[in-house]
Amino acid sequence: GDEMTNVLLMSSSLNEGKNTKKWQEKFERLKRYKEEHGHTNVPRSVDNTLSKWCNTQRKRCKELLKGDAKTPMTGTQFRALESIGFEIHRDRKQNRELIDRKWEEKFNELLQYREKFGNTDVAIRKGFEAYKPLASWAGLQRRKYKAKQQGTRAGRSPEITEEQIKKLASVGFSFSLQDDFETRFKHLVEFKKEFGHTKVPVFYTGYRNLGRWAKRMRDGIRCDEPYVDEVMKARLLGIDFDIAARHVFGHKPKKKTEEEEAHDAAVEVAEMVDMADMGEMGGDEHQHQHDDEVDDMGLAEMGEPVDAQEVAAATAMAHMD
Repeated sequence: GDEMTNVLLMSSSLNEGKNTKKWQEKFERLKRYKEEHGHTNVPRSVDNTLSKWCNTQRKRCKELLKGDAKTPMTGTQFRALESIGFEIHRDRKQNRELIDRKWEEKFNELLQYREKFGNTDVAIRKGFEAYKPLASWAGLQRRKYKAKQQGTRAGRSPEITEEQIKKLASVGFSFSLQDDFETRFKHLVEFKKEFGHTKVPVFYTGYRNLGRWAKRMRDGIRCDEPYVDEVMKARLLGIDFDIAARHVFGHKPKKKTEEEEAHDAAVEVAEMVDMADMGEMGGDEHQHQHDDEVDDMGLAEMGEPVDAQEVAAATAMAHMD
């Protein structure tokens, strides 16, 4: 009982003073962890050193309670651990549940942020001081994602799960993939605002030749290419990116020389503009196939910017798909 524990604690006082400074430093670290996470079950993935130290303390607490006179645990140390609710018997399942619950709380805060500001680009910046804790969490998710991609760990943090990555991607969260994708994705969103769809013609040269990039993304998603990862795919499909609109019934066009392609492309564009001018845009089946063929032949390879009339014609055709 309590009397026996007091006797054991008094007898352990002979050990006072041994490595007390180092012990105190670790104890303060554990206190901070408890304040932040609400428990003292420190996973190795979060803080390996502190986790090992806690395991040692559990072992020593048990030694002390059994009356082992050789234990380095002191009465003061035991009482200090007891005062912060140190769990001598670790509950791994409860610990994982607490971590998951905390993540879900932050994710819900992110959803509220999106509801208010229309995006998930939460960052530490002037005028957004109230969102500093959320911004820190968002930054941690980006570091965890990057670490996972590289097969490493982000400091003391537990590894981000595939489920968490998918949830974040589904609400448009930016993981800061390559800068080029981030820039291009923003351009695609702007294109959609301007034209009302995501069927970017391959010869569209606006937004730094967005058409060529959009074709690469369409092909990558449709053919399950490794250069379009799950996060990119989720973000593109999240804004209703049309991946099949430019595909010609499953075939790929025959290989032609660059000169032939350039000539054919020029003819196709001229015909398309003539059709738009004459109002001969009827015939859905013919129209769909024609649009697909123009796209798949790679007009962007011409390297010449198309004028506003041609883009308008392509947009009108896209709307009719």
